[in-house]
Amino acid sequence: MAVDIVGGLEKIQNQAQTKTQVPAGGYRVTVAILHHGIPANEYPIGRYIQKIHIFEDIEKFGITGWLEMVDTYNLIRNGIILGQELLYLEFCTAGAELAGLEEDWKVSFTKKNPLYVHKVENLQSSRSGGGGTSQSTLTYRLHFCSPELIRNDRVRVSRTLQGTYSDMIKSILKNDLRTPKKFEKDINFKETEDLKHVIVPNIHPFD
Repeated sequence: MAVDIVGGLEKIQNQAQTKTQVPAGGYRVTVAILHHGIPANEYPIGRYIQKIHIFEDIEKFGITGWLEMVDTYNLIRNGIILGQELLYLEFCTAGAELAGLEEDWKVSFTKKNPLYVHKVENLQSSRSGGGGTSQSTLTYRLHFCSPELIRNDRVRVSRTLQGTYSDMIKSILKNDLRTPKKFEKDINFKETEDLKHVIVPNIHPFD
């Protein structure tokens, strides 16, 4: 479904009142949870998020990005963040709920379609008001990506594939990348006709 970005922004602006002014770049987080460990443990992190950077590059096969965190609980030093967690994240442009646009504008990566935390970067103690550092507060970047990107990095295909090229791609998506069945209908294939016999020489699925 197409979204009218300009029209939506104008609607948000028209809905805004003095007491509900929305700063440029503002956002509203509705879900921000780290899913960690077996048995599963979940930790809300929404109050620690300062900025969200998220990218969907037409040249890449997945979502990448990071969260800029100001962590007053010390999640890393308390052993909660290891860089191997699932991230449930849902947010929307601030003011969209006032304009009735939240469902159309919402960016949602929840339990049915989570992100994967793979790296913690720029870890340092936060500066205190007196110019020193606060040992109880940390700032860092929490990098995430689509689970398929992690699987692609860890898996190699080394077998003989037979059939049409489109059938081979479907097989790799299903058997190697384990793409959820509910997403199969969202993948557009141009069916090919010629039958092929391909020996795949131990390479990553996307390659």
